Amino acid sequence: MGSESLIPTEVDLTGLYFVPLLINFGLAIILTFVTAFLLNHYRLSRYFMFPHLVMAAMATIYTVLLSLWVIPA
Repeated sequence: MGSESLIPTEVDLTGLYFVPLLINFGLAIILTFVTAFLLNHYRLSRYFMFPHLVMAAMATIYTVLLSLWVIPA
């Protein structure tokens, strides 16, 4: 029995089955909004030329990091 059998292929949430990548993306969006709020609060977002692209990049990076370490997808 290898370690591949321990990785879930879907997450059961009150009878609904979700793909782990969907949950990771939802958490990444929340983390992106928190990060954007903090960047705006400390006035660091003014140094970005395209803030919307930075938010999209942060969401992608958070999704990949969450997929690697929190909920394997």
